[in-house]
Amino acid sequence: MSLNHASLVRDASARSGLPEATVEAVVGALADLVHHSHASPDELLNALLGAPDPLHAHPGDPRDPALVAALVERAKTHPLGLDYLKGGHLGSVAATFETHAFTVLSARDLLR
Repeated sequence: MSLNHASLVRDASARSGLPEATVEAVVGALADLVHHSHASPDELLNALLGAPDPLHAHPGDPRDPALVAALVERAKTHPLGLDYLKGGHLGSVAATFETHAFTVLSARDLLR
């Protein structure tokens, strides 16, 4: 099914039991919010879905020395080890250790 404005309103009306005119007003208000908000689309979606905290409410600095030290310690016990942390593809290392690329770069700087 191709989703356009009219089908979105019809589908939301059918799912919610609200009249299409009411759904149209809500969709219009949400569209206005999207167009005029300084929030990212991910933050708006997170808020719309009712998450208790805003997305990235406490992002922290990925270069925080505590995060970097924790990454180095994890790498010491990981099967791929410190060599992988120091020389593996940046994106792969970040994904493997589920951390930010800046944390990986900071760990590499620390290990030099």
